Amino acid sequence: MKTALFIFFPAATWARIISAYLACFFNPSSLYQAARSVKLVIDQSRAIVADSIGAHSDEILFTSGGTEADN
Repeated sequence: MKTALFIFFPAATWARIISAYLACFFNPSSLYQAARSVKLVIDQSRAIVADSIGAHSDEILFTSGGTEADN
């Protein structure tokens, strides 16, 4: 049986996340260059998180919050 791991980022971390997000406000599923760059950053971040907890990158999901994670 697999166990879910939820990581909570405190409010202070959100300022850094939002500033990075606004600098890269593109749909990572789109095909244009800026979007592909964002997709690459997301995939690299997923690999870093997976490696740090001993998981596979395809097991890491990023959500916008707790409600989305529950569903």
